[in-house]
Amino acid sequence: MAYDTLGRLTSATDPLTHQTAIGANAPGQVTSMTDALQHTSQFGYTGGDLTSVTDPLNAVQRRFLDRAGRLLAATDPLGRQTRFVPDKLNRVTAP
Repeated sequence: MAYDTLGRLTSATDPLTHQTAIGANAPGQVTSMTDALQHTSQFGYTGGDLTSVTDPLNAVQRRFLDRAGRLLAATDPLGRQTRFVPDKLNRVTAP
């Protein structure tokens, strides 16, 4: 494991010595991960919440949140959407 001067993880090495590099933004959220084969995944945020994940083949998964940060819907790379219904205790009651 390697860390930057702020104590954020910047890389991890597995038992076979394969290294994964980890990029982060100013608030410390992971914005990218690049494996030993140079395959990079990217992570997007809105207001501190994870809203998109782009895999090494540029396929995008999106998350749609309400103002309270609750997951309302997610879209897979093929554009299929799943909606989520939270109850008053913020538990998902229906996909």
